[in-house]
Amino acid sequence: MDAEALSRVGVAVLGLDTTSGTPPLVTQVGVMYLGDGVISAGPFAYWVAPDAPMFEVRHKSWPEVRLAPPWSQVAEQVQLGLCDRVLVTHDAGRLDVLRSHLPDWEPVDVAHTRELVEQAWPGQPDCSLSPASALAGIKGVARVGPSAVVEAHAVALLLTVLIRRAVRTKAMNGHST
Repeated sequence: MDAEALSRVGVAVLGLDTTSGTPPLVTQVGVMYLGDGVISAGPFAYWVAPDAPMFEVRHKSWPEVRLAPPWSQVAEQVQLGLCDRVLVTHDAGRLDVLRSHLPDWEPVDVAHTRELVEQAWPGQPDCSLSPASALAGIKGVARVGPSAVVEAHAVALLLTVLIRRAVRTKAMNGHST
């Protein structure tokens, strides 16, 4: 799905915080909604107590994770939060982690901002989230940490820039939506 098409659908932007083990287990899910190409709701945060030793959990997350419910009690809320929206992550790997936790769930559609950045600015040496955000003129996303909410917010901001750019380019080329 291209950036211009994302301006016309409901979008759920996903951020994940995971354990350091293999396979990674979710400790927090962050979600932000976009509608008509702008952030419309969120962030929504879902904390999870993973079935993993605490040393695999990011130290700053310990207070929340220790009191959080297990994934089995959070999964339905997360699935409902993503329901009927196009899922957007920065990297495909984030979707892989979510799918491993929700094996029976299938998103309406999927887009990755990394691919959209590569289309908007071809030939960039590094399209990870921080450099891509800087390229889009978004300040303050230097070294986005593993916080799911921070990741979802950074991806949502980047996506809004990519959508505006795509809509503007389409309009300049004489196409109407």
